[in-house]
Amino acid sequence: MATLVLQNLISQSSSKGGEQNILVTAYGDGYEQRAAWGINSTKAKWALQWAALYKTERDQFWAFFANVGTYTAWDWQAPGDSTVKQWVFTEYPSESINAGLYSISVPCSQIYQL
Repeated sequence: MATLVLQNLISQSSSKGGEQNILVTAYGDGYEQRAAWGINSTKAKWALQWAALYKTERDQFWAFFANVGTYTAWDWQAPGDSTVKQWVFTEYPSESINAGLYSISVPCSQIYQL
């Protein structure tokens, strides 16, 4: 299993969210009943950002992304988590350059797999 690169350079402007899978049953009189759907119904999501990367650091990230893409899980212990969890990138990363320094942002989601 791959481990996320450049963990020490993740920007503090990265943000955390989440998603819950729920089953909703709507009754004809306007009432609804909701329940968690599945064993692991709550997933964490992050919008990771790396700011002010040098070209060598940028190249290291892109080599990692070329290896895992948006389909291979990788390990990461998110800030505030007590354990390492498995994650996938959910979209292709975006990149910008300013004064010779690179910024990369990419959303990722926690996954549950064997």
